[in-house]
Amino acid sequence: MATDISPRYLAEARARLKWTPLWFQIKLAPWIKRWRLLLLKLGSKKVHTSVASPEITTRFDDAGAHFKEHRWAFVESIISSAFYEEFLKHWPKKRYLEPPREVEKSYNTGFRWITGDAPTFSYSDPYQQYPGIQRLLSVLRSEETAERVTRFSGSKEPLMLYSFILTAAGSGAEGRIRGRLRFLATTNLRTSYLSPR
Repeated sequence: MATDISPRYLAEARARLKWTPLWFQIKLAPWIKRWRLLLLKLGSKKVHTSVASPEITTRFDDAGAHFKEHRWAFVESIISSAFYEEFLKHWPKKRYLEPPREVEKSYNTGFRWITGDAPTFSYSDPYQQYPGIQRLLSVLRSEETAERVTRFSGSKEPLMLYSFILTAAGSGAEGRIRGRLRFLATTNLRTSYLSPR
């Protein structure tokens, strides 16, 4: 999703954030990242088992008519409630995410995947401790989900999953989080679908 941010807004945001904990996190991001990698290496290797099925509910399909008419739709509970609860229960700790690096994206990110990459999370999950996230990515990458998204959007071209990322914002994050599947006030999963051409 292309966006443009006012240079004046950025200057004001940078001035407002100076000397705050978020400002220090952004300035120290490379060292925080190294620290988190060390914590991953030395920390627990417990696997957060996932038994619930990450199914897309019919609420998603039902909102397609509204989307086609208005070109927007707000849909809640599009993932099966059992998987949703399990997903939140096993939400990754900060050490599995990269620290914020800039005012425009002042939130932690991880479990990033883009079309063309292997469907693994070698940085965020080097010890495969979060199989539920991997299973969710598999469902979102599936032909069935791609067909449902194509029908939902009314696109004449078939759509496919282009990108996937988890984000988590802390206090002071500019703009909080924007995305398509909101899980909590400060956690989010963003996905993008596009035509393969």
